[in-house]
This record gives sequence, structure tokens and C-alpha cells, in this order.
Amino acid sequence: MPILVCHIGWMAAYEGIVGQPDRIVGGGAWVRKNKDGGETCNFLKCDDGFVYGHVETIKGKRDRPISIEMLGAKPDAPFVDHVDVVWTATDPNKKGRWVVGWYRDARVYRERVPFRKLPSAQHRLERFKDNYRVRARAENAVIIPHKQRNIGLGRGKGWIGQANWWFPEKQSNAAIRRFVEKVRTRIETGPEVPEASNGGGHGGKWGGKSDPLRKAEVEKAAILQVRAHFPGYRIKSVEDENLGWDLEARPKGKGTPLRLEVKGLFGSELKVGLTPREYRAFQKHLDDSMPQYRLCVVTGALSSKPRLVVFRFDTARQKWIDDRAGEIVTPGISPVEAAIISLS
Repeated sequence: MPILVCHIGWMAAYEGIVGQPDRIVGGGAWVRKNKDGGETCNFLKCDDGFVYGHVETIKGKRDRPISIEMLGAKPDAPFVDHVDVVWTATDPNKKGRWVVGWYRDARVYRERVPFRKLPSAQHRLERFKDNYRVRARAENAVIIPHKQRNIGLGRGKGWIGQANWWFPEKQSNAAIRRFVEKVRTRIETGPEVPEASNGGGHGGKWGGKSDPLRKAEVEKAAILQVRAHFPGYRIKSVEDENLGWDLEARPKGKGTPLRLEVKGLFGSELKVGLTPREYRAFQKHLDDSMPQYRLCVVTGALSSKPRLVVFRFDTARQKWIDDRAGEIVTPGISPVEAAIISLS
């Protein structure tokens, strides 16, 4: 899905300010004057199961349209569906613009849409909440906790300018491409990042909540990639047996099966979490009591060019090898509750 970035004022929860322990900081002259803004309820689940997002589009006396044809809409379309909307705000302490949350699979409107009926009791308490520009299912709206807001935007050519909305995928700047990759990885892995990960996201329960449907698609695609990499083997799934690995690949004829732990990632950053059981199997491979173990990680699992890395520890050389590429690699291993495995 294409990405639209929308810049708003800084808040903790975006679930209203009237009667709530939250306030809005930044967001332009309107917010400074009124101590309020249209975005203060952007992450409030409404009575109909949706969230409604506001981004300021007025400049002077003109309310500017959002060029949704940049997101795949026809020139005369009033809205476009299936957009990942990434919300950013300026941190009043650290300064700079930071990702504060996102809507998955959202609808973006070209023009401002007035509410026929205010969608929640909180909206009816607030001021300036009579219209919206973005709509999404509430379960697809994710707010990043304050201390986990660590994906920053750059400045200069190609980055978001004075307009509060931006199409990052239309830019060729390498730094912007890396920003998009980080955002996609974070959307896949979830909003919360443990301190040991230095700002990167990782999969499963170690990385917070993730979209369960996309997660299932990523895992399925990763399994298919790994199966395809071992064409001369009989592959057996042991995913339901809780052994610490997912597949067993037995050579045709005789031979000890390989034990394959498979991890799929939506984004391009290679950083995965291992459960305690998986980490025990991983450690057995390190001490050479399970030489047939392999850690198989697929990045960009749903993309047109997924990348497979097959980790094997060579005990003779005391080096990690990417079996697929035949190259020495140096993953970082950071114990959290179990472990985080990364390759930069």
C-alpha cells in the first residue's frame, strides 16, 4: 500500500483534550492561538468502529486539496482507499519531526469531509472537530508510546516542507528511502521497541503488537521462500510441535534432517526475536550440540524481491556463515527476554 505522511500537533494519546489528561503542543499558528486543533481526536475509537483523522490543509484563505492521484486515485476521484497513513509531529523537547503513529489500510479524501453526525461523545465535547480528511478502522490505528517515538524525519530537499502532507515514496533521496523502509518495518513489527534494540523493530511478541493478517501473510511467504531454497530435500512442518524450529528438511535418501527456524519480515531491516524455546535451540547450535540447525530469515517477504539469509555457525572457524551466499556475516545478538538477532 502507498504511504502518505501527515504532520500534526504533538500529543500523547490523541483521544481528546476536554476532560482528558492530554494537551496539544505545536501544530501551527491555529493551535498556538486556540490551544486546540482538529487532530486531538485522531486516535479515538468512535462509536461506529472507525477513527477519523484531521490534517490541516488551510493556508491563508484557501483550503488546499490533497493530491490523491499521487496515491493511485483517478484525477476526479473524491477519495482513495488502501493507503498507509503515517502521522508525524514535532517533539517539543527533542525538536525535529517524529513518527507518532499510523493508520493501516485507510481511506484518504481529496477534500475536507464534514461529519453528518459527530462520531463520539468525546467529539461532542470538543471544539473544532466537525470534519476529517482520513478514515480507517479503529483496529488499524496504532499510536506509538511517547518514549518509543524514535523514527525521525530529515530536513532539506525531498523531505516534507511547509505543507502538512507528503508523499515520501515519490522521492529518490536515499535517506528518504531508508526512512520509508524503517516505517514499513515498524508498521509490521508494532509500536513498542525494547531499549536494547536501539530504535529498530522486531517481530513477534518481542516487538509489540502487529497486524495479525499481514503477519500471517509474511510468515506464510517466508516458509514458501525457505522451502524453495531446499529443492533436494523432503520438507516437513513441525510448527505445531513447539520444538524450537519450524521445518525439518531431510535429504533425499539417507541423512540427518536440517532443523530450520524460519522468520519472515515485511521490511528490509534484518532484526528478529527468538522465543525462549527458539533461543535454546539457537544456543545448542552455537555450542555444536545441534549442528544441523539453521536460522532462516526472509526480509521483504511480501515484496517482488524478497531476500533470504540462512544463518549457520561454523564452529571450526568460530564464524557465522550465510549459507545461501557463502559469506561470513557478523550478526549482533542482544539478549532481551530471549534474544534479538540482527544483521546490519
